[in-house]
Parts: sequence; C-alpha cells; structure tokens
Amino acid sequence: MSMEILESDLIKPLLIVCKPEDNSKLFFEDIFAVPGISQWEIAISKSAQETGIVSSFAGKCRFFLEYESPELIERLNLFGLIAVYPLSLNSLAKFALGIRDSFPSTLFGKAIELSIPVLMDISVMNKFASQPPHLEKVYRHHWSTVLSGLVSGFSPDDFADSVKKLIRSKRAMLRTTPADARKVITRDDVLEAHNSLTNIIINRGTIVTDLAREEAASLGVKILSEYEFQK
Repeated sequence: MSMEILESDLIKPLLIVCKPEDNSKLFFEDIFAVPGISQWEIAISKSAQETGIVSSFAGKCRFFLEYESPELIERLNLFGLIAVYPLSLNSLAKFALGIRDSFPSTLFGKAIELSIPVLMDISVMNKFASQPPHLEKVYRHHWSTVLSGLVSGFSPDDFADSVKKLIRSKRAMLRTTPADARKVITRDDVLEAHNSLTNIIINRGTIVTDLAREEAASLGVKILSEYEFQK
C-alpha cells in the first residue's frame, strides 16, 4: 500500500561512504531519489576519497572529508537517518568492535550515542564468502553484532521501504501521550520500535512490562526516559 509523504515527514539523511570493496556498480541514484528524504549530506572516508569517488557528488550535495569531521560531528544530531553505503569490511569490523579511529567509525559510534537510526549496506555480506573460512566466520559474527536496536541492513532497491518505516515511527512519536499520562509499554511496542529502527522514549508514569524489558534487551532496543533522550 502506498503512503502519502507530507512535508512534515521529511527525514534529513547523512550518507557515509566507505571505500568500495570491488568495482561493483554503486546505486547512489536509487537512494537519493527516495521520497521522504530531504537534501542529502555526504561523509567520505579517506580511503574512499583516494579512489576518486568525490567527483560523483561534486556540485550535487554538500560533502565532508575526514579533516572536516569535527564540524560534522558537532551537528550530527540534526540528522534523522544515517546510511552507510558502500560499507567496507574494514569499517564493519570497527563498528562491531567499537573502534573509533576512522571517519566512518567515529560517526557510527556517535550516531549510536545520539540514538540516530543507521542503515548499513547489506551487499557487503556478498564479500564474506571470498574471504578465508576463518575470516568469513569473523565477518559474519561482526555483521550479527552490529545489526540490533537502531541498526539494520538495506540494499538500494529496498531503501524506500526502510524510509517508510522511519516515517511511520516519526508519526507515531508525534502522537505520543502527554508526559503526565499513564501508559503501558508492552512487548508489541518493543517489536514495533525494533522494526522501525527506533528506541522507545517513555514519559513520567509509564509502566514497562517485564516481557517488554526482556524483549528490548534481546533485540537491542533502548528504553529511555525523556530526560535521558534529551541529554
């Protein structure tokens, strides 16, 4: 079923571009043309810059290189979505291990701290099988480690569906009950948050069931108070 996209629905996106693993065609146009997305901004890793990929974005949108990382990190909370495409195996490992010694890994870590939804290029999984068996196992473990809570996989042809989920979640948050209302968070609420790549923000007096807390812990969904969310 189609969904009408309103101006109030628009999500501001940041694209993190890592060094491509091979010469496969990249589908930036398929991502940039998705309804519900406002003007893209791009963060380009140092290794990706060295491949000459910057020319793909020149004159089309604002982009940041590694030396401009402090400026971008300072305003990261303005973004409602971060997409990592293409995702390199090196960056995937750093994301999973919590290493922040590169432009992409620093942005990823900060995005998680700010509870910003992150969509990661699922095509990197096709590269696992080209690795020695022990490395393939390691990378598959890294992938399963990062895919939880606010982080999900995507491909260009299903990016629009991921954006629609975020818009539905955004609309639901706008309908949240007043702070002094009494509300119960159930397991179904946690599943909905997980499917929409969002955390759950609770108001004063909200009751969270034991099943909801268990499911949240299992899926990596954070349950935050308004105070924690605004910090």
